[in-house]
Amino acid sequence: MQVSVTGPWAGFINEAVASGELDSPDAVVAAGLSLLKSREARLTELRRIVDDALAEGGELSEAEVDAVLAERIKELQTRGL
Repeated sequence: MQVSVTGPWAGFINEAVASGELDSPDAVVAAGLSLLKSREARLTELRRIVDDALAEGGELSEAEVDAVLAERIKELQTRGL
C-alpha cells in the first residue's frame, strides 16, 4: 500500500528517521498505527467498564470513579493495550 504524507506530518516523519528514533518512514507510520490501535483498545475497554457499571447501578463518588479508571488503565498498559 502506498500512502502520501504532506505538510507537518512529512516533517515529523523525516525528523523521526533522521534522529535515528525509527529506521524508516514505514516504521514511523507503523508505530503511529500501533499507538492508534492501543488507544482504540483502551477506549473500548473503558466503554465496557462504564457500560457494566451503569448496568450494575449503584453510586460512586468522582474520586472512586477516578481510582477505578486509573487501575483499569494500569492493567491495560501492563497487558500492552
